[in-house]
Amino acid sequence: MIQYILGRAGSGKTETVISRIAALARTDTPLLLLVPEQFSFETERTLNDRLGVRDAARVQVLSFTRLADRVLRETGGIAEMVMDDVTRALLMSIAVETASAPENSGEEKPKRTGQRSADYLTALLALCTECKQCAVSPRMLALTAQTLPEGTLKRKLTDYADIFGIYDALAATAGIDPSDYLQIAAEKLPDCRLWEGAAVFVDGFKGFTATELAVLQILMRRADVTVSLCTPAESVGEYDLFAPVARSLRQLQTIAKEQHIPCGETVILQENRRAKTPALRALEANAFAARPIVFEGTAAEVTVTPCPDIHEECAAVARTVRRLLRTSDMRARDIAVIVRHLGDYRGILDAAFRRAGVPSYIDTAPDVYTAPLLSLLL
Repeated sequence: MIQYILGRAGSGKTETVISRIAALARTDTPLLLLVPEQFSFETERTLNDRLGVRDAARVQVLSFTRLADRVLRETGGIAEMVMDDVTRALLMSIAVETASAPENSGEEKPKRTGQRSADYLTALLALCTECKQCAVSPRMLALTAQTLPEGTLKRKLTDYADIFGIYDALAATAGIDPSDYLQIAAEKLPDCRLWEGAAVFVDGFKGFTATELAVLQILMRRADVTVSLCTPAESVGEYDLFAPVARSLRQLQTIAKEQHIPCGETVILQENRRAKTPALRALEANAFAARPIVFEGTAAEVTVTPCPDIHEECAAVARTVRRLLRTSDMRARDIAVIVRHLGDYRGILDAAFRRAGVPSYIDTAPDVYTAPLLSLLL
């Protein structure tokens, strides 16, 4: 069975999920809460605060990656080595060289400038990962290329099919590619009885990849699944702000219909429970609306500060955070600074915080291509 909880940001979707979990925590029903990787720790802390340590311990809070790990521990396969980013980059470099060799391609292919560069390999690995997430195999790329007329697109698809096929062959002898981890778990999940008859809650996702949908499909057949999604209704316009989430909802509905999985009554939450004032509620409702409604009341909670450049913008933010830390009971962990493109602010925003004496943490991953070994080999 599957049921949906829908609503805009701050409407109480997560609160509804936690309330349902709290009601089931004292029963014998196995409980599983699936959340994005970056939300797992915060979710576990929230459950501890709300349910207490004893009842919270009955709830398995997992991301899809940790779920895959749990499935492989149960069914076998966890002992295989998972490749790190450096290994993946080196194997992709070898795959590019091998696919370009005339003895493999049947013809002399021109060497592309920078085909061993970090940027080129990064793009290839990202494309390879995206294909795996969408369940697109090298064979599918090759068959699609055969249906296309002669031209750049056909040559590109053929090249990618060759490169990714060689990469998969090399990876098969080196360990498990992390992008294959969930697909392997999805294939073994039917043999896993961990969540038979469980209550499964899925919260915090904006969408699902093909492999994640495959996992959810299996869980729907053997457990009661509740999915919360950030969309105000089941049907929205094609170009609506919530159109991508609504597409994910339709994908789940299609799977449930094809698999003859019963659907419970959809819960639609209307009220904004997070914003404490009318001004903030108006901001949430209209900030990205196609036809915003002008808020006529006092909006002291919202400040617009014009800045001549990005350096002054970061300095203004740092000063504001410092003032909040000194004049209120807020702590640094209570304040978040959100930017559109983090790369544009790297080296500027953190420097502004240092000058203002404000402790900060920037949520970004290190660049694997700066590793000494990989830099030397490439």
